[in-house]
Amino acid sequence: MRQIFLIFCALPAVAQAPLNGFADNGLDREVVAAAQFNLTRITDQNQLRDFIGAGILVKVPARGAGFVLDDRIGGHASANGNLYRSARPYTERFLTRLGAQFVARFHGRHFVVTSLARTCAYQERLRRSNHNAAPCEKTSHTTGATLDLRWSDLTGRERRWIEGVLTSLEAQGLIQATKEHFQMVYHVMVYPPYRSYHPMPPSLPQHKHQHTQGRLARVHRPR
Repeated sequence: MRQIFLIFCALPAVAQAPLNGFADNGLDREVVAAAQFNLTRITDQNQLRDFIGAGILVKVPARGAGFVLDDRIGGHASANGNLYRSARPYTERFLTRLGAQFVARFHGRHFVVTSLARTCAYQERLRRSNHNAAPCEKTSHTTGATLDLRWSDLTGRERRWIEGVLTSLEAQGLIQATKEHFQMVYHVMVYPPYRSYHPMPPSLPQHKHQHTQGRLARVHRPR
């Protein structure tokens, strides 16, 4: 953990981002993080396919422990929509860990992932039907590092637990997260140092749960 801490100290603008999302320049922080971590934006499906082939992105299974992918992921693509079920390896690792801890704590329940990697071309098509959608250079989805988790399906206890996890990881400089009220998702950009993160084993549910989550902004701007 000491080594990871030193990495974060070298990137204070990213590591110190509080969990209050787009309402506090979260989009700008994501742009800065993409530049600092040298995350290339994906221009089109050809580059998306190349990134998957090179291992820069990895395919995410349609269903895993504690999570499922929304069938509509890639729905704005004219063809090969399954290519959009991909993410950076450390983002896939974050999802896998979160899902495993979620299903262990909530006894077989799962959450839904509504978005993963996008290309700039895909983002522009999305903007035609969603006027709140950010341009390619402003959304971290086009780096492949970001995913959206739908919170509207979750119980209050489930939301509090996920928000506590996101708050903790953001405080450690591992992610940038926002609770969106327009799309009803947790928008989470996972930073590359997450690949060196070793979480504690998930604890069992307790009768008294602590309300440790930070304040997530009520925002109406999409990713």
